[in-house]
Amino acid sequence: MLKISTKARYSVRAVFDMAYHNAGEPSRVREISERQGISARYLEQIFQSLRRGGILKSRRGPHGGYYLSRSLSEIKVADVIRAAEGSLVRSFKAGRRKKMELPITEVYLSKEVWQEVERVVEERLEEIDLETLCEKGRQAGLPSELEKKVMYFI
Repeated sequence: MLKISTKARYSVRAVFDMAYHNAGEPSRVREISERQGISARYLEQIFQSLRRGGILKSRRGPHGGYYLSRSLSEIKVADVIRAAEGSLVRSFKAGRRKKMELPITEVYLSKEVWQEVERVVEERLEEIDLETLCEKGRQAGLPSELEKKVMYFI
């Protein structure tokens, strides 16, 4: 069974949170941490990787924070995982098994199968962008902090 790493999952959750709740405005780590239930210290580490990977930028000061470096439609889930982990393949972990001697045909077939799985997963993650995720969140009725920030003037 393939499992996605915690760092990759948290990276996607945090970037989605920024896109969905702040619409391009700088986001504070503390706010994302509270909404997502992720340690602020761990988020800071993840954000450094995402900044180096070109997904995020940062701004200092009282109105500062982290913000997305490109438009929502330009940032793919695959890009986020690559920035966080260095590669898509490294973000997936196979279930733990004891090392044992396997017949060469089983090794070959197993390798072929996993390479195909990785290829299909990578292709799919390349198709999903933040804009699509945000739209699906709205359709699902996911509450947004943006709705709370809107002011009406009479």
